[in-house]
Amino acid sequence: MEKEQELDLKDFKISKSALEFIVGLATTEVEGVAGLSGTIIESIKDWVAKKQLTKGIDIVFQDGIFLVSAHVMLNYGYVIGDVSRKIQTNVKDALETMTGIEVKDVDIFVDNIVFSQ
Repeated sequence: MEKEQELDLKDFKISKSALEFIVGLATTEVEGVAGLSGTIIESIKDWVAKKQLTKGIDIVFQDGIFLVSAHVMLNYGYVIGDVSRKIQTNVKDALETMTGIEVKDVDIFVDNIVFSQ
């Protein structure tokens, strides 16, 4: 079994998966986001573990700041730049509010566009 990675953030410690969950939730709250995206291996692991809100999220804590990347699928018909900026703002606000740690970068990777049935 893989040991949970824990990050030491100034006055407290938090698991990396808890931070990924915060980012995933903040990302999927944005209108136009169909879901998170990841590698095939990640998708299989996440499906088995039912961890859909952490798939495609990577967080690095370096020099006292967060660097975040999120791989997403967007719904067809939304302006990619607008949705990406909203995701960046939502993720930055959520992480900074919940941890008190500065978020320097939130990189968004649009991996797929989802069409309605």
